Amino acid sequence: MTSKALVSIGIPIRNGSKTIKNVLQSIVQQTYLNLEIVISDNASTDATYLICKEFSLRDSRIKLFRQEYTLNMHENFKFVLEKSSGDYFMWSAADDYRSENFVNDCMITLINSTSCAAATSAEKLGDKDLCFDEISGDKISRISKFLQKPYTSYGFFYSITKTVDAKSFNFPKRPTLAFDWMYVCHLLSIGEIKRVHSCLTQFSIEGLSHSDKRFSLFRQSIVHWIYPVLYTSRFILNLFKNDTFKEKEIIFLILIKINFGLAVSQCKFEALLTNNKLKKISIIILTMIFINNKDYYFQISMLLKRLFKLT
Repeated sequence: MTSKALVSIGIPIRNGSKTIKNVLQSIVQQTYLNLEIVISDNASTDATYLICKEFSLRDSRIKLFRQEYTLNMHENFKFVLEKSSGDYFMWSAADDYRSENFVNDCMITLINSTSCAAATSAEKLGDKDLCFDEISGDKISRISKFLQKPYTSYGFFYSITKTVDAKSFNFPKRPTLAFDWMYVCHLLSIGEIKRVHSCLTQFSIEGLSHSDKRFSLFRQSIVHWIYPVLYTSRFILNLFKNDTFKEKEIIFLILIKINFGLAVSQCKFEALLTNNKLKKISIIILTMIFINNKDYYFQISMLLKRLFKLT
Protein backbone atom coordinates (compact mmCIF):
# COMPACT_ATOMS: atom_id res chain seq x y z
CA MET A 1 0.00 0.00 0.00
CA THR A 2 2.99 2.33 0.38
CA SER A 3 2.80 3.76 -3.15
CA LYS A 4 -0.98 3.99 -3.51
CA ALA A 5 -3.46 6.84 -3.07
CA LEU A 6 -2.43 10.02 -1.26
CA VAL A 7 -3.89 10.22 2.26
CA SER A 8 -4.18 13.65 3.88
CA ILE A 9 -4.03 13.91 7.66
CA GLY A 10 -5.36 17.18 9.03
CA ILE A 11 -4.13 18.32 12.44
CA PRO A 12 -5.89 21.40 13.89
CA ILE A 13 -3.98 22.46 17.00
CA ARG A 14 -3.72 25.20 19.60
CA ASN A 15 -1.26 25.18 22.51
CA GLY A 16 -0.45 21.51 22.20
CA SER A 17 3.28 21.67 22.88
CA LYS A 18 3.12 18.98 25.58
CA THR A 19 1.80 16.28 23.25
CA ILE A 20 2.30 17.26 19.61
CA LYS A 21 5.84 15.89 19.33
CA ASN A 22 4.77 12.33 20.11
CA VAL A 23 1.68 12.68 17.93
CA LEU A 24 3.70 13.79 14.92
CA GLN A 25 6.23 11.06 15.57
CA SER A 26 3.46 8.44 15.40
CA ILE A 27 2.22 9.93 12.12
CA VAL A 28 5.51 10.37 10.24
CA GLN A 29 6.43 6.79 11.19
CA GLN A 30 3.33 5.31 9.55
CA THR A 31 4.13 2.35 7.29
CA TYR A 32 1.85 3.90 4.67
CA LEU A 33 4.23 6.43 3.16
CA ASN A 34 2.13 8.39 0.69
CA LEU A 35 0.90 10.95 3.21
CA GLU A 36 0.17 14.66 3.25
CA ILE A 37 0.21 16.07 6.78
CA VAL A 38 -1.64 19.41 7.05
CA ILE A 39 -1.12 21.27 10.33
CA SER A 40 -2.94 24.45 11.31
CA ASP A 41 -1.45 26.12 14.37
CA ASN A 42 -4.35 28.17 15.72
CA ALA A 43 -2.36 31.18 16.99
CA SER A 44 -0.72 29.17 19.77
CA THR A 45 0.99 31.03 22.60
CA ASP A 46 3.31 28.17 23.57
CA ALA A 47 6.02 26.28 21.63
CA THR A 48 3.57 24.40 19.40
CA TYR A 49 4.51 26.19 16.18
CA LEU A 50 8.25 25.79 16.76
CA ILE A 51 7.88 22.05 17.33
CA CYS A 52 5.76 21.67 14.20
CA LYS A 53 8.21 23.81 12.23
CA GLU A 54 11.08 21.55 13.26
CA PHE A 55 9.19 18.49 11.98
CA SER A 56 8.24 20.24 8.73
CA LEU A 57 11.90 21.01 8.00
CA ARG A 58 12.72 17.31 8.33
CA ASP A 59 9.70 15.91 6.46
CA SER A 60 8.53 17.44 3.17
CA ARG A 61 5.13 15.76 3.52
CA ILE A 62 4.18 18.29 6.21
CA LYS A 63 2.33 21.47 5.24
CA LEU A 64 2.40 23.89 8.15
CA PHE A 65 0.11 26.90 8.50
CA ARG A 66 -0.01 29.45 11.29
CA GLN A 67 -3.20 31.42 11.94
CA GLU A 68 -2.74 35.13 12.67
CA TYR A 69 -5.69 35.14 15.06
CA THR A 70 -7.58 32.43 16.91
CA LEU A 71 -10.23 30.66 14.86
CA ASN A 72 -13.06 28.84 16.56
CA MET A 73 -12.53 25.11 16.81
CA HIS A 74 -14.79 24.22 13.87
CA GLU A 75 -13.12 26.75 11.60
CA ASN A 76 -9.70 25.25 12.29
CA PHE A 77 -10.97 21.74 11.56
CA LYS A 78 -12.48 23.03 8.33
CA PHE A 79 -9.25 24.85 7.42
CA VAL A 80 -7.06 21.72 7.42
CA LEU A 81 -9.69 19.84 5.42
CA GLU A 82 -9.87 22.57 2.78
CA LYS A 83 -6.07 22.66 2.49
CA SER A 84 -5.89 18.89 1.93
CA SER A 85 -5.35 17.55 -1.57
CA GLY A 86 -5.26 13.77 -0.99
CA ASP A 87 -7.76 11.25 -2.33
CA TYR A 88 -8.48 10.22 1.27
CA PHE A 89 -8.67 12.25 4.45
CA MET A 90 -8.66 11.96 8.23
CA TRP A 91 -8.37 14.35 11.16
CA SER A 92 -5.94 13.76 14.00
CA ALA A 93 -6.18 15.42 17.39
CA ALA A 94 -3.03 16.90 18.88
CA ASP A 95 -2.94 14.45 21.80
CA ASP A 96 -3.95 11.08 20.30
CA TYR A 97 -1.53 8.36 19.23
CA ARG A 98 -1.83 5.71 16.52
CA SER A 99 -0.03 2.47 15.85
CA GLU A 100 2.32 2.68 12.87
CA ASN A 101 0.06 0.45 10.73
CA PHE A 102 -3.08 2.56 11.31
CA VAL A 103 -3.27 4.24 7.88
CA ASN A 104 -2.15 1.17 5.94
CA ASP A 105 -4.59 -1.28 7.51
CA CYS A 106 -7.53 1.15 7.49
CA MET A 107 -6.92 1.92 3.83
CA ILE A 108 -6.95 -1.77 2.92
CA THR A 109 -10.32 -2.18 4.62
CA LEU A 110 -11.76 1.01 3.14
CA ILE A 111 -10.71 0.24 -0.43
CA ASN A 112 -11.80 -3.40 -0.34
CA SER A 113 -15.32 -2.78 1.03
CA THR A 114 -17.87 -1.20 -1.31
CA SER A 115 -20.31 -0.55 1.58
CA CYS A 116 -17.67 1.18 3.70
CA ALA A 117 -17.71 5.00 3.99
CA ALA A 118 -14.93 5.15 6.59
CA ALA A 119 -12.50 2.94 8.45
CA THR A 120 -10.88 3.28 11.84
CA SER A 121 -8.92 1.20 14.33
CA ALA A 122 -9.64 -0.41 17.64
CA GLU A 123 -9.53 2.36 20.21
CA LYS A 124 -8.66 2.94 23.82
CA LEU A 125 -9.88 5.99 25.76
CA GLY A 126 -7.68 6.67 28.77
CA ASP A 127 -7.47 3.49 30.82
CA LYS A 128 -10.82 2.10 29.67
CA ASP A 129 -11.17 -1.24 27.88
CA LEU A 130 -10.49 -1.51 24.17
CA CYS A 131 -13.44 -0.63 21.94
CA PHE A 132 -14.06 -2.63 18.76
CA ASP A 133 -17.64 -1.70 17.83
CA GLU A 134 -18.46 -0.83 14.24
CA ILE A 135 -21.63 0.32 12.48
CA SER A 136 -23.26 -1.52 9.60
CA GLY A 137 -26.70 -2.03 8.05
CA ASP A 138 -28.91 0.40 6.13
CA LYS A 139 -28.93 4.16 6.78
CA ILE A 140 -31.65 4.22 9.42
CA SER A 141 -30.03 1.27 11.22
CA ARG A 142 -26.55 2.82 11.10
CA ILE A 143 -27.52 6.23 12.44
CA SER A 144 -29.96 4.80 14.99
CA LYS A 145 -27.26 2.47 16.31
CA PHE A 146 -24.78 5.31 16.65
CA LEU A 147 -27.28 7.56 18.43
CA GLN A 148 -27.98 4.83 20.96
CA LYS A 149 -24.37 5.22 22.07
CA PRO A 150 -23.05 8.52 20.63
CA TYR A 151 -20.45 9.08 23.34
CA THR A 152 -18.21 6.55 21.60
CA SER A 153 -17.75 8.91 18.66
CA TYR A 154 -13.99 9.38 19.07
CA GLY A 155 -12.76 6.65 16.77
CA PHE A 156 -15.51 7.15 14.22
CA PHE A 157 -14.83 10.88 13.99
CA TYR A 158 -11.09 10.35 13.51
CA SER A 159 -11.52 7.70 10.81
CA ILE A 160 -10.25 7.67 7.23
CA THR A 161 -12.73 8.45 4.47
CA LYS A 162 -12.73 9.66 0.90
CA THR A 163 -11.82 13.35 0.78
CA VAL A 164 -14.82 14.07 -1.44
CA ASP A 165 -17.10 12.67 1.28
CA ALA A 166 -15.35 14.65 4.01
CA LYS A 167 -15.59 17.87 2.00
CA SER A 168 -19.31 17.34 1.34
CA PHE A 169 -19.93 17.75 5.09
CA ASN A 170 -21.82 20.96 5.90
CA PHE A 171 -19.98 22.53 8.81
CA PRO A 172 -22.16 24.30 11.40
CA LYS A 173 -22.30 28.07 11.12
CA ARG A 174 -21.46 28.49 14.80
CA PRO A 175 -19.59 26.50 17.50
CA THR A 176 -21.92 23.60 18.23
CA LEU A 177 -22.10 21.01 20.99
CA ALA A 178 -21.60 17.49 19.58
CA PHE A 179 -20.13 18.71 16.30
CA ASP A 180 -18.38 15.33 16.08
CA TRP A 181 -21.78 13.58 16.12
CA MET A 182 -22.76 15.63 13.08
CA TYR A 183 -19.74 14.46 11.13
CA VAL A 184 -20.12 10.82 12.16
CA CYS A 185 -23.79 10.82 11.13
CA HIS A 186 -22.82 12.49 7.85
CA LEU A 187 -20.45 9.59 7.14
CA LEU A 188 -23.06 7.06 8.23
CA SER A 189 -25.57 8.57 5.82
CA ILE A 190 -23.10 7.57 3.08
CA GLY A 191 -22.13 4.08 4.27
CA GLU A 192 -20.80 1.84 7.02
CA ILE A 193 -17.89 2.58 9.35
CA LYS A 194 -15.63 -0.43 9.67
CA ARG A 195 -13.33 -1.18 12.61
CA VAL A 196 -9.89 -2.63 11.89
CA HIS A 197 -8.73 -4.81 14.80
CA SER A 198 -5.10 -5.01 13.69
CA CYS A 199 -4.32 -1.36 14.54
CA LEU A 200 -4.92 0.89 17.54
CA THR A 201 -5.61 4.50 18.51
CA GLN A 202 -4.97 5.74 22.05
CA PHE A 203 -7.27 8.68 22.79
CA SER A 204 -6.58 11.26 25.48
CA ILE A 205 -9.12 12.19 28.17
CA GLU A 206 -7.84 15.77 28.30
CA GLY A 207 -9.95 17.11 25.43
CA LEU A 208 -12.81 19.59 25.40
CA SER A 209 -15.43 16.89 25.92
CA HIS A 210 -13.95 16.28 29.38
CA SER A 211 -13.40 19.93 30.32
CA ASP A 212 -15.38 22.22 32.64
CA LYS A 213 -16.48 24.20 29.58
CA ARG A 214 -18.04 21.32 27.68
CA PHE A 215 -21.56 22.76 28.03
CA SER A 216 -21.11 26.48 28.67
CA LEU A 217 -18.84 27.06 25.66
CA PHE A 218 -21.61 26.08 23.25
CA ARG A 219 -24.67 27.39 25.11
CA GLN A 220 -25.93 30.39 23.14
CA SER A 221 -29.47 30.87 24.47
CA ILE A 222 -31.87 29.65 27.14
CA VAL A 223 -33.16 27.10 24.64
CA HIS A 224 -29.87 25.20 25.00
CA TRP A 225 -30.62 24.55 28.68
CA ILE A 226 -33.63 22.56 27.49
CA TYR A 227 -32.26 21.15 24.24
CA PRO A 228 -28.43 21.13 24.57
CA VAL A 229 -27.83 19.58 21.15
CA LEU A 230 -30.55 21.44 19.29
CA TYR A 231 -28.40 22.37 16.28
CA THR A 232 -26.89 18.90 16.08
CA SER A 233 -30.39 17.40 16.21
CA ARG A 234 -31.51 19.63 13.34
CA PHE A 235 -28.50 18.56 11.28
CA ILE A 236 -29.15 14.85 11.86
CA LEU A 237 -32.88 15.15 11.13
CA ASN A 238 -32.04 16.91 7.89
CA LEU A 239 -30.14 13.80 6.77
CA PHE A 240 -33.57 12.13 6.59
CA LYS A 241 -35.40 14.91 4.73
CA ASN A 242 -36.03 12.60 1.76
CA ASP A 243 -36.87 9.52 3.84
CA THR A 244 -40.18 8.22 5.16
CA PHE A 245 -42.13 9.84 7.99
CA LYS A 246 -41.64 6.69 10.06
CA GLU A 247 -37.84 6.89 9.78
CA LYS A 248 -37.88 10.59 10.68
CA GLU A 249 -40.04 9.80 13.69
CA ILE A 250 -37.63 7.10 14.90
CA ILE A 251 -34.65 9.48 14.73
CA PHE A 252 -36.62 12.35 16.28
CA LEU A 253 -37.58 10.26 19.33
CA ILE A 254 -34.00 9.11 19.82
CA LEU A 255 -32.78 12.72 19.64
CA ILE A 256 -35.38 13.89 22.16
CA LYS A 257 -34.19 11.18 24.55
CA ILE A 258 -30.58 12.33 24.08
CA ASN A 259 -31.50 15.98 24.65
CA PHE A 260 -33.38 15.12 27.83
CA GLY A 261 -30.46 13.14 29.23
CA LEU A 262 -28.02 15.92 28.36
CA ALA A 263 -30.31 18.60 29.83
CA VAL A 264 -30.32 16.80 33.17
CA SER A 265 -26.56 16.13 33.02
CA GLN A 266 -25.84 19.74 32.09
CA CYS A 267 -27.86 21.09 35.03
CA LYS A 268 -26.19 18.76 37.53
CA PHE A 269 -22.76 19.58 36.12
CA GLU A 270 -23.24 23.36 36.11
CA ALA A 271 -24.73 23.30 39.62
CA LEU A 272 -21.56 21.63 40.90
CA LEU A 273 -19.33 24.17 39.13
CA THR A 274 -20.92 27.42 40.25
CA ASN A 275 -20.17 29.19 43.54
CA ASN A 276 -23.09 31.60 43.09
CA LYS A 277 -25.77 30.43 45.54
CA LEU A 278 -28.69 31.95 43.61
CA LYS A 279 -27.51 30.39 40.36
CA LYS A 280 -26.90 27.04 42.07
CA ILE A 281 -30.42 27.02 43.56
CA SER A 282 -31.96 28.01 40.21
CA ILE A 283 -30.13 25.22 38.39
CA ILE A 284 -31.08 22.65 41.03
CA ILE A 285 -34.74 23.68 40.68
CA LEU A 286 -34.46 23.34 36.89
CA THR A 287 -32.92 19.88 37.36
CA MET A 288 -35.81 18.76 39.55
CA ILE A 289 -38.32 20.11 37.03
CA PHE A 290 -36.67 18.02 34.32
CA ILE A 291 -36.47 14.85 36.40
CA ASN A 292 -40.04 15.06 37.72
CA ASN A 293 -41.60 15.98 34.38
CA LYS A 294 -39.93 13.61 31.96
CA ASP A 295 -43.20 12.55 30.32
CA TYR A 296 -44.25 16.17 29.84
CA TYR A 297 -40.85 16.95 28.33
CA PHE A 298 -41.40 14.29 25.67
CA GLN A 299 -45.02 15.30 25.03
CA ILE A 300 -44.15 18.99 24.67
CA SER A 301 -41.21 18.13 22.44
CA MET A 302 -43.51 16.22 20.11
CA LEU A 303 -45.73 19.30 19.90
CA LEU A 304 -42.78 21.59 19.32
CA LYS A 305 -41.11 19.75 16.47
CA ARG A 306 -40.67 23.03 14.64
CA LEU A 307 -38.22 24.03 17.38
CA PHE A 308 -35.72 21.79 15.66
CA LYS A 309 -35.98 23.94 12.55
CA LEU A 310 -34.64 27.04 14.32
CA THR A 311 -31.54 28.56 12.74
